[in-house]
Amino acid sequence: MRVSSKNDLMVDTERIATCAHTIDTVNKSVAECCKNEPSQIKAILSSWSGPSAQNAKNSIERIIGVFEPDRYDSLNDKVLLLLNQIGEGYEKNEDINKRLADNFK
Repeated sequence: MRVSSKNDLMVDTERIATCAHTIDTVNKSVAECCKNEPSQIKAILSSWSGPSAQNAKNSIERIIGVFEPDRYDSLNDKVLLLLNQIGEGYEKNEDINKRLADNFK
C-alpha cells in the first residue's frame, strides 16, 4: 500500500496475501483429510473393535458431516476477502485508480 501522508493507514498487502494463501492451503488440506476419512477409519477399525471403536467412528463421521462443509466455506470466504479486498485485489484496484486519475490530470 502506498502512503501519501503521515495520517494514512499502512497495510502490508503482500503479507496479507501470503497469509491468505497459507490459510487456503491449510483449509484445502483439512478438507482433503476429511474426504479421506472413511478409508482412514476403516484402517483403524481393522485393529480396533468394540463399542468404543464404533462410538469413535460415529462421532468422527457426525462431526465431519455436520461441520466440514461450513468450516471449509467459511474459511474460503475469508481467504477470498483477504485476497480480493486487502491483498492482491487492493493493489490491482489502486493501480487502476491511479491510472484513471492520471488520465484526468
